[in-house]
Amino acid sequence: MSLDQVREKLAALTGMFVVSKTIAGNSLLLHFASAKDAKPQVTVWLDPAWRYERAGRPVVASGDFPVVEADADRPEFERVCELTDDLSGVTLEHADVSLPSHDLSLKLSGARTLLGFALTVQDLDWPNWQLHDLAEELRYSVTVQGVLIESSSA
Repeated sequence: MSLDQVREKLAALTGMFVVSKTIAGNSLLLHFASAKDAKPQVTVWLDPAWRYERAGRPVVASGDFPVVEADADRPEFERVCELTDDLSGVTLEHADVSLPSHDLSLKLSGARTLLGFALTVQDLDWPNWQLHDLAEELRYSVTVQGVLIESSSA
């Protein structure tokens, strides 16, 4: 699959709602659906590195999340997670993939922007970000080198 086809998949998300978000470690997963109360149809997984901005100002980034090694670490982790709570319910206005790095830019309602970018250009096989089409059961992993397609069915 070419990058143009991934861009078409992203364009089809325009107008969809972020019905929920998940944070796993310092990865951010956005679950998109056509209505606010609908079942997610697509998940965009921003694996480190990513940055969330509101009105052009940084809010939080993947590097801000503390490692949770003990119960005492959990309150700080939860506090940082809350900085992304206002992503639920917003709509995707525009998505783009830059060249040559294949970095992702998501423009969301309310002057919100999410950027997913290569953690390093040394590890060319590590995904910058992934798109999971839940209906088709396909996962598109986008790396600096290109796009890898895999079945996401269990």
